[in-house]
Amino acid sequence: GDNEGYIQSVKLEMDDLFEEINFSNVFFIKKTLRKILRNTNKHIRYVGDKTAEVELLLYFCEQIRAKKIPLNKSVLLSNIYNSQQKKLEKLIAGLHEDLQYDFLQRVKELH
Repeated sequence: GDNEGYIQSVKLEMDDLFEEINFSNVFFIKKTLRKILRNTNKHIRYVGDKTAEVELLLYFCEQIRAKKIPLNKSVLLSNIYNSQQKKLEKLIAGLHEDLQYDFLQRVKELH
């Protein structure tokens, strides 16, 4: 759709921020994740589209997995992750059925 390019550019921006994560302690990881979320939510408000919102939040969660963020080491970190997951499941439930299936498959892989 129209938002394709915009979503891609936000993902690239997210990638850059994920690269910046300092793994030396949980506090730094949490700080950067919060920053990425704030930034992403700003873009989501700007684009104002539920599908884009799901796409970007899903990407956020997928990146947390891909970057091996140590969720098991910190309640704070797992809370950030889990609350985004819950939000995703709610959002997906509100989407058109054709869109739900692919997104739900991807959410399953996050568990």
